Amino acid sequence: MKRNMAVAALSALAVAALALTGCSATGPAADVGSGDVVTDGTFALALAGDPGNLDPQSSVNSGLGQMNRFLYDSLVNVLDGEIVSGLAKEWVEKENIIEFTLQPDITCADGSALTASDIATNINHVGDPANLSPMAGYAIPVGATAVADDAAGTVTLSTPTVTGFLLHTLALLPMVCGSGLDDREALGTTPAGTGPYTLTAAVPGSSYTLERRSDYTWGPGGVGTLVAGMPKTVTVTVSANATTTANQLLSRELNAGTVFGPDAERLESAGLASSPLTAVIGELIYNQNPGRATADPAIRMALTQALDMTALRDVAGSGKAEASQSFTGQNLCKSDLTDFVPKHDVKAAESALADADLPTLRVVYLDLGAASAAAAELVVSELGDVGVKAQASPVTFTDFSTVLFQNADFDIAMFALDGTTPPSVQAFFSGPTNPNGGQNFAAIDNEKYNTLAAQAAAMPGTSGCDIWNEADAALVSAADAIPFASDDYPVWGANATFSTFFGTVLPATIRMHG
Repeated sequence: MKRNMAVAALSALAVAALALTGCSATGPAADVGSGDVVTDGTFALALAGDPGNLDPQSSVNSGLGQMNRFLYDSLVNVLDGEIVSGLAKEWVEKENIIEFTLQPDITCADGSALTASDIATNINHVGDPANLSPMAGYAIPVGATAVADDAAGTVTLSTPTVTGFLLHTLALLPMVCGSGLDDREALGTTPAGTGPYTLTAAVPGSSYTLERRSDYTWGPGGVGTLVAGMPKTVTVTVSANATTTANQLLSRELNAGTVFGPDAERLESAGLASSPLTAVIGELIYNQNPGRATADPAIRMALTQALDMTALRDVAGSGKAEASQSFTGQNLCKSDLTDFVPKHDVKAAESALADADLPTLRVVYLDLGAASAAAAELVVSELGDVGVKAQASPVTFTDFSTVLFQNADFDIAMFALDGTTPPSVQAFFSGPTNPNGGQNFAAIDNEKYNTLAAQAAAMPGTSGCDIWNEADAALVSAADAIPFASDDYPVWGANATFSTFFGTVLPATIRMHG
C-alpha cells in the first residue's frame, strides 16, 4: 500500500507547508476597506494547490489542510500562539496520557452527534501503523491509542512514550464523524465533519463552495458562527500563479491568498496587510536509497561543498530570504543550524569528486515559478563547475507525492519539509523507509540523529529542545539534509480580517468588511 502524501511542510506550501513560522498562529491580516462589517458576505480564498482527495486524514498537503479548517475540527486549537479549546473544552496531561473532556452537544454536518467513541476511533485509526496514515508521526505519534467514555464525554489518549509538543500537533488532526468512519472511501468526495462550514459544490482542480452552519458553537476558544462579519459563503479557487492571485487581491476579487516574492511587494505598496508565516522555502535532501550515488557520505559532503548556499538562498528567495536556522519555520526550540552547514569549498569538492565517476544526477524541485527553477538550475551549474553532470527536473503538486514517497526517483530533492515542531518532521529523517511503511523517503540513517531524536521525542513539552537542536545539527553536519533558505510566506487579506495557523486561514476568525 502506497502513501498518499504531499508534505507539510512544504510549509511554504503548507507547506506546503506547514508552517508550517516565527509563530505558527499569527495575528490577523487586516485590510478593512470602508471598515463596515458585512453581514452574510462571501469570502473568496485562493489555494496554491488543489486539495485532491478530501479525506482529511489522507494527506498533509496545504490545500487539504485549508479545506479541513472549514469542514473539520480538532481536539484543540492554536490561536495567537496559545493552546485553546476545540472539540475538547478541557484536558489533563500527565506523562504519556492526556484525558480530554469534550464540549457538550457537538453535531456533525449531517445532524448526527459526535461521540467520544468517534474521537477514539479516529485516533486509533491514525495511530495504527498498519493503516499507513500520513498523519501518524505528524499529528500524533505512531502507536497512539485512545479509549472513550461516551457517558462521561471523555477521551483518554495514550502514547507509547512521553511525547513533546503533543498538544501543538494534535491541533493538526481533523476528526471524522461516524458516517465517514463507516465509509472512508466516500470521504474522498463527501466530507463528514463537525466544522463551521459544509461543502455544497466541488469542481476538483478548480473551485469549491462552502456554506456556513448556524448551529456551530465549538470553535477555537468557544467561538461560534453567528458572529457579525463572519461570511455565510466561502468560495475556494485553485490558483498556482502568485501573480494572478495578487492581481485578484488588488481588484478585491479575492479576500485572501498566499503571495510571496515580488508580487507581495505590490500588495504591500497598495496597503494590503498580511498574516505572516516564516517558512523554510529551500532545503536540500540527498537520496540515500540503495544504488544512489548520494548514499555515499563522502559524495554528499563533496556535493554540498560545491554549492554556494548564500547564492542559492538569494536566488530561491529573490534576494529576500534569510539563512534557515531550523528545519521548521516555527523554530520553537530556537535552534541555529547555520554554523553546521558544510562550508563552501570548490577545491575540496573537486578533489573529492575527481575519481567518483558519478551518473547524471537528477535534481528534482517543486515548480513554484521562476525563483524555484532558477535555484535548481544554479545547483546544476555549480555541480557542473566541479565536474558533476546534473539535470533539473520540475515536479508539480500532482506528481510530488509519487516522485518522493512512491518512486524515490531523485538524487537531490529541493523541497522544504517544514512542520510545526521538531518531532513533526522526525519521520522524514529517520525510521522506516516508504516501501517499508515509513515516511523516510530518502532512506536517511544518521545514527546520532536517530539516538538523539528518540531521546528528545520522549521528553514532555519543550524540555527536549537542547537535544532536538543537537539532533538536527547532526543531520546538517553529515550533509543528509540542509535547510538553506527561510522567507516570509504570508497570507494576504483584502476587505477582510482573519488569523492564521500553519499557513491556513482560521474560519472562526474571519470578519468581512465593505
